[in-house]
This record gives sequence, C-alpha cells and structure tokens, in this order.
Amino acid sequence: MNEVIELTKDNLEHYMSSKWLLVVYTTKGCKSCVKIKPHLYGLEEKYKVVIVDFDDNPRSQRFFKRKLMMFPTMTLFEQGYLVKEIEMEDLIKMKK
Repeated sequence: MNEVIELTKDNLEHYMSSKWLLVVYTTKGCKSCVKIKPHLYGLEEKYKVVIVDFDDNPRSQRFFKRKLMMFPTMTLFEQGYLVKEIEMEDLIKMKK
C-alpha cells in the first residue's frame, strides 16, 4: 500500500525528494476534500501522498506556483519537480 501522510508540521520540503509525490491541498470545511481522501489509499506503491491543509501550512503553499483557487487541488511531483495537476480521472489511473 502507498504511504499517505497528513502534514502536521509545515514541512512539505522534507518530502519533495521523493521519486513520485502526490500533494493534495485541502482546506477545513471542504466536503470534496473529505470525499477524496479514501481514494488516496490504494495507489501504486511508488506514490507517496502528502495531504496539506492550506490554512495551517502557509510555507508549504510555495510549491504550487499559482494561486490556489479550488480545493482539493492535487499536484504530482517527480523528485521535487512539478509534473502536472492531477484530476480525479488521473487518480483512478494511479490505482493498483
């Protein structure tokens, strides 16, 4: 099973060296954010997932170069480089 981490410290940079990192930006009170969480488990093992609460982790927002407008926002990084934003259809393809 893939590793899923809910960020408790504002230290996303600690995970950016991962080969494949899926960063999920969420916010409190976001119903879609709650609905998507079960889909983050059961991805291929190569994907590490970090869930970042947008309100509680301002330093971790710097890895997303544009203004976050919608939640959840999912981004895929390869060894610290942004590959693309992930949509739900992409997430389903990343499942085992």
